[in-house]
Amino acid sequence: MNYEICDINQFKPQFNPFCFRSFRTNKLRLILSLIFLWLSACITVLLADQPKIPYTINYPERFTNPKSKLEIEFYRPLFTWDLDSSRLSDHIKITPPLEGTWSSPVAYKLVFSPAKDWEPGKKFKVVLHRSLFRPELNLDDFELTFESPAFEIKVIKSEFTQSQNRSIDKTAYFEVVSTYPLNKTDFERKIKMQLELLEHSKKTKEIPFTISYASSNRHAFIRSSTLKISEHHQKVRLTIPEKIYSQDNSAHTQLSTRSEVLVPRLANVFKVQDVYALSLQDPNTYIKTSNLVVEFSSPVTVEKVQQQVKAVILSDDHEILRDLRLKLQKSLKEQEEREEGLLDEGFYESEDSHYEDNYSRYKNIDRCPLESVAQVTKDLLSQSVPLELKWETVENKKDLKFVAKIDAPSGSCIFVHIDQNLENIDGFKLKKDFKTVIPAPSIPAEIYFPSKGAILTLSGEKKLPVVVRNINRLKVQLWRVLPTNLHFLASKSRNYYESSVVDLLYGIKPEDLGEYFERVVDVVNANPQMQNLVEIDLADFVSAHKGSSGGLFLLKLSGLSSFSDDPKTVSPL
Repeated sequence: MNYEICDINQFKPQFNPFCFRSFRTNKLRLILSLIFLWLSACITVLLADQPKIPYTINYPERFTNPKSKLEIEFYRPLFTWDLDSSRLSDHIKITPPLEGTWSSPVAYKLVFSPAKDWEPGKKFKVVLHRSLFRPELNLDDFELTFESPAFEIKVIKSEFTQSQNRSIDKTAYFEVVSTYPLNKTDFERKIKMQLELLEHSKKTKEIPFTISYASSNRHAFIRSSTLKISEHHQKVRLTIPEKIYSQDNSAHTQLSTRSEVLVPRLANVFKVQDVYALSLQDPNTYIKTSNLVVEFSSPVTVEKVQQQVKAVILSDDHEILRDLRLKLQKSLKEQEEREEGLLDEGFYESEDSHYEDNYSRYKNIDRCPLESVAQVTKDLLSQSVPLELKWETVENKKDLKFVAKIDAPSGSCIFVHIDQNLENIDGFKLKKDFKTVIPAPSIPAEIYFPSKGAILTLSGEKKLPVVVRNINRLKVQLWRVLPTNLHFLASKSRNYYESSVVDLLYGIKPEDLGEYFERVVDVVNANPQMQNLVEIDLADFVSAHKGSSGGLFLLKLSGLSSFSDDPKTVSPL
């Protein structure tokens, strides 16, 4: 390769001009980045000098009490400790000016109580001067804004009412509230109440009404004149137009308001609400009795109920009830055996002899087998037993709810008939006869110990009292924990403050702790409706082991509520 000595530049590497431009661009970017970081640091310092103050403000809302208070609550104490509440107004300014008083119940809360109502729909600004805050917080003047509610009216309640004592008080009733006191003259002049007949051709007419007010003039109570009940649907409409003025005429409503009340038809004014039977306990004698209860939609006199409401007990010996109870018993038996896995698939004894031989068993089912009143025939009614009913009103449901004691076997079918000629206090009658079948209530079986424990003496009687109701027999189960095993029992129950037999013996078998005894005791001459005191004699259990009669006895009782082959078992309460 040949080089010319005179041209020295030929030995220098070639320089790309694009690389030089890139260097200058990167340098400019670096300078801009440094400037941005410097500005960010400055902003951070400025924000640190003026920290944000989180707060909540409760300003006057819609439909509140008059002269609603303004509350400003901060999330931490900010005010000086020597703050004089009487001079708070020197540190606070509210715009536009509004007379009132400031107070600070705690070091993080301010309350403003205006001397009069807020101006409707106006924006307010509150400025808290820096002198109000603790100096070490380095806070500046603090500003916040809010807007008072506009003047509005709404209906909060509308209903059809009728008095329990006077037939003339069938009215439509409305309750109206406003955000500020009403101009009563303007309000009464502009509102309208109309009665609309909902027939094929709708007819509307205005009806008179009366108005009363609460002391603040923010709450109005509007009641229509007495309404006449008809066979057709009707409704009462209250219309409150726009531009209803406030009491000081400083504002008016922007929207109209409408509310309606449906007037019941003649067929719905008076009807039977419910009929049922239940057991009630006398608070003085603690005796539980079966009772029949009837409820109506409007008031009735007890004399009319006594005349028109009748009830009978349907005979269990009638073939209709016998067949229905038989089917019910078979259904329950199949379900029981299916659950226990005793019923072979596709096989079940179809003969009724087994169930007919055990008629006393299925007769004791505490359940009326009738599913509807349509199953009650004239022949079944002819063999029924009338119930003697003495109706009484329920105190808190005057003339609407009535109760009468009944003497009916548990689970028997009670047929109730209410004649359509029954009248309420306004002279309205039922649309048709009311008939229903309900089951007689059962007296629940109860058993409990009067005390949580007892000490059996080595000499004298060894009887333990038990309180039972509707119990025929008691199954007594007694575990005697040997003295040598007491420490083992104590270790198992040390965490229980009040231990039952189940708690004490949790995780261990009772038989592992000592001796087990069992006996069935008859409860004789006991009234099933009353609480009966029964004494369980434990002398036989203790005297059989007089040589080593010490130890702890754990007793469990089970109540058998009937003498049938399948009795109910009720453990102590």
